[in-house]
Amino acid sequence: MACAAAIVQPEPRQDGTPFVKVVSARNLGGNGCPDGKFGTSLNPDNNTIVLDFGAYNTFIGLSNPGDTRERFCDYAVTFQYPVGCTTGIILTDIWGTVKLSKGHVGTFHAEYTASPGDVGQPAAQNLDFTNADYGINKGVDFRRIQEVTVTERIQNENERNVEFTARTRLFLTAPGPEEGSDFSLDSIHISARDQRVC
Repeated sequence: MACAAAIVQPEPRQDGTPFVKVVSARNLGGNGCPDGKFGTSLNPDNNTIVLDFGAYNTFIGLSNPGDTRERFCDYAVTFQYPVGCTTGIILTDIWGTVKLSKGHVGTFHAEYTASPGDVGQPAAQNLDFTNADYGINKGVDFRRIQEVTVTERIQNENERNVEFTARTRLFLTAPGPEEGSDFSLDSIHISARDQRVC
């Protein structure tokens, strides 16, 4: 006589908060993350994934062609949610380096969606970097954070995998190309934080 396999539901943590697991990430394309220049690593607790970029770099200056001042990369991270209503933050922890000439500005732009699910406002966010903080005399490592509120109403086992998609762009603006600037994104650490039953 065959026994039916029991479906194991993820249990809330001991503090009562639901556990949202990171499953995987994939490259959706872009000149900032060409094939062979995009990697991922998942931590042992399955709560953070790191995206590594080997070519998400922008440059501006007399020795650089104009098409190096802007790059883009789209990616998707799959999270596994428990059945029921869960709301909380998807945190994107962004690491890179920047060196800016006077008047030059570096911008990281991202637009976020979740399928299925609802993304809180603003779904699009910018991080701006100016010469006042990141001057020409040295390249400066930076770490900046974007937080996106995501609400999931998972009705059955088949809906538990949620795809969190980001369409990102890295670009430099300048009054003129007389001096050089560099703006690079090295990695993004992505995790689900402050999850709670809604």
